[in-house]
Amino acid sequence: MSDLLKVKRERWTEDEVSSFPDEHDFFDRKSGRLLSDKNGFNLAVGKALSAFANSGGGHLLLGVRDDGLFDGVPEMQGRTTTREWLEQKIPNMVIYPLQDFRVHQVVPSSPSNIPSGNVLIVIDVGDSELAPHQNAADHIYYCRAAGRSIPASHFSLQLLWQRERYPTGKVVRAWFDTVINPLIDILENERKTIGEKTWAWNRHYRKIEGLRLLSSISVNLEQFLMSYSQARDLLNSHDAAVLCLIDRESEYHEAIRSSAELKAVYDEVTQPEMIRKMVEAYPHTFPGAHTDEQNLRSVLGPDEEHLATLSEAVVNERGMATLGGGWMPAPFWNMHRETLIDVVRGERFLDYRRKVELAWAELVSVIESATQCLKDIRHQLAIKYGEPYVLETALFGAPPAVSGFQRLL
Repeated sequence: MSDLLKVKRERWTEDEVSSFPDEHDFFDRKSGRLLSDKNGFNLAVGKALSAFANSGGGHLLLGVRDDGLFDGVPEMQGRTTTREWLEQKIPNMVIYPLQDFRVHQVVPSSPSNIPSGNVLIVIDVGDSELAPHQNAADHIYYCRAAGRSIPASHFSLQLLWQRERYPTGKVVRAWFDTVINPLIDILENERKTIGEKTWAWNRHYRKIEGLRLLSSISVNLEQFLMSYSQARDLLNSHDAAVLCLIDRESEYHEAIRSSAELKAVYDEVTQPEMIRKMVEAYPHTFPGAHTDEQNLRSVLGPDEEHLATLSEAVVNERGMATLGGGWMPAPFWNMHRETLIDVVRGERFLDYRRKVELAWAELVSVIESATQCLKDIRHQLAIKYGEPYVLETALFGAPPAVSGFQRLL
């Protein structure tokens, strides 16, 4: 049992929860009936969270009576799962807002003693670096002693305030300059790129210009994410959303490239008379006397690449996009844009378009959540350690965050 306590876990099972002792400094239980009493819930759960965060961490069980029997909690709170609802509610149940925690829905046994239709919840609380924390419901500092949450003594609070904390002000300054501010800049630029549609999907490298993976942007990132699991989860979700989007765009591109519809349009717009019209309309783009085939190659590249190049332009829905390391000249696109875009407006490609749109929407949602999470962390650290977001030079010059950002690129 000692191996289970004071350790944050990836999951909890019913058998593990059943083996918890009656009382322990790193363990507490609350009946599921608390959820029907808003004031009582805020007071009791905030008290336990404050106590654990101020005493080295621990585990809070919701849905277990004092006698150890399971009464469970409802699986849903309105349209949100109880686990997700708690993840949103917990940070602000104490002051300073709690960062180091995880919420688990217990995996039931077979057969299970959890009441039908209900679930058990375990909240893992870490040894908070921002301690001491007050219970937001009654503004009292708590700690754990003899298996109970009790008001913290003046002496114990002094020890928490005076202890050597991690991160130190020096570490926080480095996080601002090389991790948090650069990440916020990247995410806000991505949001702008998506909103203005200046991104470009590249078939050769299977990437989307204007988006990037954030898993290794700085040598300090791993250190930062070890302290902020919420930020880590959101950045992982961002990278997963980018990779999913690349897959959806790739599927969309392949469906267009291999379609009879695009082949029919291609055969039509590459007739000799159509190429001559293009040359006549843009004489400065096609200097000298070349054959129709040479003129077409100058626009679309080798024969075997023509359909793939056109498909990439259609996916991006604009000309002058990066295509195969070069640039698609505007004349061909300007003359045939509507004809080419019409290829994908029919029912044949509707499912592909919907999947792409959903992938973009998911990425935007993650970007907004990650940006807000990082700004909240930055604000909390700035208050706690008296550090400004950015250090400006006295008279002129760029703030350190800019040079840190440049090092990431």
